[in-house]
Amino acid sequence: MTRNDKGFYPHYRILLPLLILPVLSLFMNQAAQADTAAVKGEKQDIDKSLASTMPIADKKTDMSAPLPSLPPIENFPHANPVGQPYYVPQAVNRHIGHQYNWGVFNRGNGEAAGFGPVGRYGVAAWAEDWSDLRDPKNRKDPFDFLKYVPLNKSGSLWISFSGETRFRNWFETKPQLGTQKINNSGRFGIRNLYGADLHVGSHLRFFAQIVNADASGWNVYGYNATYKKTLDLQQAFVEVKGTVLGAKSGIIIGRQQFLDAPSYMLYNRETPNVPLSWNGFRSYALWSRFRVDGWYFVGTNTDKQAVFHGNQDYDTRLYGFNSTWAPPDFSFLGQKGYSFLDAFYIGYRLTGKLGAISAPNNKSSQGTDIRNNFGIRWHGAAGPIEFSLGAIWQGGSFRYAGTDRSRNVNAYAINSIVGYRFPKNPLRLFAGIQSDVYSGGNAQKHQGASGAISRPLIPKPIISTQRPILRRPTLSAWHRLSD
Repeated sequence: MTRNDKGFYPHYRILLPLLILPVLSLFMNQAAQADTAAVKGEKQDIDKSLASTMPIADKKTDMSAPLPSLPPIENFPHANPVGQPYYVPQAVNRHIGHQYNWGVFNRGNGEAAGFGPVGRYGVAAWAEDWSDLRDPKNRKDPFDFLKYVPLNKSGSLWISFSGETRFRNWFETKPQLGTQKINNSGRFGIRNLYGADLHVGSHLRFFAQIVNADASGWNVYGYNATYKKTLDLQQAFVEVKGTVLGAKSGIIIGRQQFLDAPSYMLYNRETPNVPLSWNGFRSYALWSRFRVDGWYFVGTNTDKQAVFHGNQDYDTRLYGFNSTWAPPDFSFLGQKGYSFLDAFYIGYRLTGKLGAISAPNNKSSQGTDIRNNFGIRWHGAAGPIEFSLGAIWQGGSFRYAGTDRSRNVNAYAINSIVGYRFPKNPLRLFAGIQSDVYSGGNAQKHQGASGAISRPLIPKPIISTQRPILRRPTLSAWHRLSD
């Protein structure tokens, strides 16, 4: 690290006290590994839990029983299918992991419930349920005293604290396909996310999270407010929940993470230091095998020079609904199989650079971009085979800035991934093939319908460009590595 990025040094005093957390984490892991007797007891409890909650069926066709070699719950799973295995039963997730009780939607990494992947920890900290620590017998981790803090005698009023300090270093050669002036770049980033989750009974809670971030390196480029943040409010919301018409329902109002969409449509912006956050509301309802979610958000402005200065970005809007049906379980190659079928509408309205489209001579035209995405996705596991198949049609319009001229949008995308997870391999290998087919536009045209697909809110693969300039459908077999 050099001093060519002077912005890193004025804030180092904020970061130094947080450096002790990784050391504490090492002691935590050692303590957890040393408690082998507790782990064995935990596995026995899982077997009893599964035996008591799973229906009894013919042994040859029992599709509710877990696989002979259950894969472990991941600490911090990524989006499926390449994340935590689909065929982790919901009872195991509830016992070892920290998902809320969403029934069949807890299978795999639990993202089918609509709140992002959750293992021992979640991509969204507020998606974790630590209420089981009310029983002292369940407290086996040195930091469990921070995850459940009762504030009254009955334990109905309690608070849970969350924290993350992340260091990331990476090297790039010919950044962004050689479009940058530098040939090699070494980049370093650090972020701190700390939150508190206050539960008032079983129907009301308040969540707040702050963020601090910085970045440096050598031959660096592209560091903006998504990499550097003095101190700001990342999330702050209130949730009211209960049972409505037989469904576990709720409404969340305020600034929040939102992950109820396929990861190839929208995700959390994990590579930069500052994750995405949205301002608005979402409402959800989950029945035994069907759920629905609706939302309306505006983006969050970021300002690395100001403290607690993030406000609403009305030039970026996100709205829509998602529904998921869990069909009956099935058998494939003599093993358990199940799946989820999503049908969704995701709309966004973008103004400025985020909504720009391609123009002649490798330039871009700014304006107001309205995209309406209608899509379906079928994903799940058929024995050892895990899969995700999705298709989207994108309509809408683009209005050029400063004029009355506009163009319609007629685009599409087909995304799929199929793979085999080796159940008895110590590395838990997943081998598969991914294909992504996108319609393309023509940068030389400025009239007629545009066929360029627009997905500005997803992790960008390292071989992609920043603007939709493809002129024909393309097939790719890469995996998304960065935002």
